[in-house]
Amino acid sequence: MTCMLGDAEFREAKIKLSIMGATLAPRLQHQTVAGCGWQCNHGYSIMRWLLEQAQPFDVVHMHDYLGYGYFPMLAKRQGLGMQGTQFVVTAHGTMAWALYANGKWMHKPDDIETVYMERQMVRLTDYLVSPSQYMLQWMLEEGWNLAPNAYVHPNMLPSHKLGILHEKTDGGGVMGSSRMGVSEVVFFGRIETRKGVPLFMQGVEMARTMMIQEQDGAHMDRIVFNVTLLGRLDYVNHVMAKRWLDERASKWPLPPKVMSSLSRDDALRYLTQEGRLVVIPSAVENSPYTVLECLELGIPFIASDLIGIRELIHDDHPDHVLFKPNPNTFSSFLPKVFRDGPM
Repeated sequence: MTCMLGDAEFREAKIKLSIMGATLAPRLQHQTVAGCGWQCNHGYSIMRWLLEQAQPFDVVHMHDYLGYGYFPMLAKRQGLGMQGTQFVVTAHGTMAWALYANGKWMHKPDDIETVYMERQMVRLTDYLVSPSQYMLQWMLEEGWNLAPNAYVHPNMLPSHKLGILHEKTDGGGVMGSSRMGVSEVVFFGRIETRKGVPLFMQGVEMARTMMIQEQDGAHMDRIVFNVTLLGRLDYVNHVMAKRWLDERASKWPLPPKVMSSLSRDDALRYLTQEGRLVVIPSAVENSPYTVLECLELGIPFIASDLIGIRELIHDDHPDHVLFKPNPNTFSSFLPKVFRDGPM
């Protein structure tokens, strides 16, 4: 089996995979092919490396993003090698889907090439595994042809990495169902359009106005709450996220706090503090780990009512934690959480 990870994860993963009888593919030098874009060249280099192995792998596992598995799978189909190798692709989210989700278009020839490789990869693989039914359905609706062996297998959290956080929360979550008051609303996710930053900012503004009108100046402690955005900075509406946020909140009496440099564990530790309500207002979503992490640690949250998220929520609770992803619904939902307390 082969698995491709970034340099930061290389050593730890290499040890674990060797125990399992697996091999971690090294960082590869490009085999430059004239007229072939960067993604195309990288996929071709992976094919060359796999074909050069003295002992073919039993299983090669890759994700669908950027279509790097297209050339190896094509080589197998053409009888050039790897006849005993089974290819497994995880439908993590293709570049085509990311462009769609962020309201962007393909704008250079390499993009067209990459999307073609992604489409062919999910067709040629021996097994296609998706963490949600939503992603497979999206591909089918877009006219993609999927491998015959395509099925759903939900993501799993690496429980050993959550151990220290479970110790901090006594294994039962931070607030769980204790209905403690909310003093801080935290956007949790990559700070970009697809994750719902515009919806979040507009909804918070509308909710504050609504709460002030309802209270007629009374219980101001419930109206003045901190707003935080926790996640890596990206682009919002084609503008650098920090600049977009500064302009959007320029007239706010209390500017939102942006925390973009915390590690995953430190971010979760931050969310486990009392009084924090996580908001996951994604416009489009596959099967987000942010929701799984909140569920696992008992962190109070509300989230967009999307198919990929709803699949993770128990049938008894969707109305308590899910809202339709638009500012009007979110702004009406938030005061209810302040009034009744989070789940």
